[in-house]
Amino acid sequence: MTAGEVRVRSARLAVTASTSAAGVVSLRALERVLPIALQQAERLTGDAVVVLRKIDLKLLGRLDGGASDRELLAVLRGHLSARVREAMQGSFGVTSTKAYFASRAHSLGAYLAALAQSQGDEWPFSTFDSYGTQPLDVLRACAKESHAFAADVLVCWVNEAGIDPALSSLGERDVEAVVALWVRADGVEALPPELGERLCAVRVPAGETPARLRLRKLLVCFEHWPPIRGEVVAPKALEGVTSTSPTVEFESRAGGLLFWSALLEATDVFTQLASACPHPRTLSAALWALARSLESPALDPRDPLLLRFCGELPSTRVSPGQVLQGAEPEPVHRLALQLAKLEEPDLQLTRWGDGWLATTNTLVVDSALEGDPEEALPAVVQRFRERTGDAPQSVELLGTPAESARVSMELLDSPSLPDPWRPAMLALASVMRQQLVASYGVDLEGLRGWKARLVVSGGNAMLGIQGRDVRRVGSGSWVAESVSRFGLGEGLMVRWEGDGSRR
Repeated sequence: MTAGEVRVRSARLAVTASTSAAGVVSLRALERVLPIALQQAERLTGDAVVVLRKIDLKLLGRLDGGASDRELLAVLRGHLSARVREAMQGSFGVTSTKAYFASRAHSLGAYLAALAQSQGDEWPFSTFDSYGTQPLDVLRACAKESHAFAADVLVCWVNEAGIDPALSSLGERDVEAVVALWVRADGVEALPPELGERLCAVRVPAGETPARLRLRKLLVCFEHWPPIRGEVVAPKALEGVTSTSPTVEFESRAGGLLFWSALLEATDVFTQLASACPHPRTLSAALWALARSLESPALDPRDPLLLRFCGELPSTRVSPGQVLQGAEPEPVHRLALQLAKLEEPDLQLTRWGDGWLATTNTLVVDSALEGDPEEALPAVVQRFRERTGDAPQSVELLGTPAESARVSMELLDSPSLPDPWRPAMLALASVMRQQLVASYGVDLEGLRGWKARLVVSGGNAMLGIQGRDVRRVGSGSWVAESVSRFGLGEGLMVRWEGDGSRR
C-alpha cells in the first residue's frame, strides 16, 4: 500500500513582527518550512489522503526575525496537525472545507471520475492536476510510479463511477493505450485457472470492441486476483481462458454465512466496510476475519464458503492474516462504533487476562491484550471520543467482567488475528450480533455449524443447505434476498435439502 498525503489548496501565512524586515524574514522562513510541515503531517493519516481547502495561520508574537526554522516549523506543524485530525474525525468524503479519502488510489480514482464528468477543475479535484488533466495522462503518471498503483487507481475509478460509465468516457485510442499499460506480447502467458469462473461470467455489451473487452477482462482480473496489477500479460493470457472448468464439489461447515451476507447487504454494512477498506485485498481479509468471529474463531481458514463470503474463489490461496498485518484497523473500529449509534453510553472497564476490556451492556467497545484498566481509562475515553465524536456519559471500573462481556469475548474473540485487529473485529462482530438478536430474536448459536455443499461448474454455483437450518432465522424469509448477493458471483442457487423442496 502507498503512503497517505496531506494537500492544501491555498495557504495564507501572516506574521506580526517588530520590524518589516523581521516580518519578511519570518514569513520567508514559514514558506520554507511549509512543505516539511506537510510531509510530517502526513504521518497522521496512515494510508489516507486529506485535502484542506485553506489554511490560515497568523503568528501574533512580536517576532524579531531571529526565530529558527525549527521553532517556526513546530508552530506550523501543530496548526496543520490539528486541522488534519479535525478533517479525519468524520467519514470519508468531500465537504466545502476538506476532503478525506481512504487512500491515494481512492483520491485519484475520484479525480478520474470527476475528469470524466468535466469536473476536474472543481474543488477538491483541482489539487490533483499535477498528475494530468486527462484520465489517460493520470494513469500513465501513476504507472511511472508502479503498474500496481496505476491498477489500484483504475479499480477505484471503476468502483466510483461504474464500469460502463468509466469505459464509455474513454475514446477508443485511450482504451487501447490503457490496455497497453498491462498487455504486451512479452508478458505473462497464463493466468491462474481459478480466474476462469470470473472471466466466463463477464457480460459483454453488444458491439463491444476487442480493446474494450480486453480492458473489461483486465478489470475483472484486477478485482479478483490483485497480484496481476503489478504485472504485464500477453494478449493470449486473457483470450485463452475458457469455460471448460470441471465441476468441483466442496463441503462446508459455515452455511450460516449465507445469512450474514444478506444481513450485511440489508444493513448497508458491506458498502460501508468497503469504504473503510478500499483496497480489495484488505476488504477480503477484513471480511474473512469478521466471518470467523461470527461463525466460529475455530472455523477452518480455508472453508470454501468462508472464502466465497470474502469474495474469493474456493480454490484460491489467500493469506488474510499477512494482509491484515500491513493494514490499518482504525477505520474499521471507527465504523463499528458509528454503526452502533451509541448515545450517551455508560462504559464498563474491567481487567481481562493481562489487559482490559471496555464494553457497554451489549457491545464490546475496545480492548487491549496488556495494561492496567485504571491507567488506561483516559486513553479509552479519548479513543471513544475520536471514533464517535462524543465522550461516554460515564465509565465504571469493575473488579470482574459483566456476564454479557464475558460471553461476548468467548463467542467473538479470534486469537488468530493480528493483535491490532482483534479490538476492531470484536467491536464490529458484537454490533452485528446485536443486530441479529434485535431483528430476528436469535443468537449466534442458531447460525453456527450449518453443513453445506457448494458445487461449482464454469461460471455457476449451487449451494445446498439443510432446510431446517435455514428456517431457524426468520422462518427462512431472508433466503430470496441473499441468493443474488452471496459470494459476489452469479448463478448461485439454494437447495433446501432434507425436506424434499428446492428454491
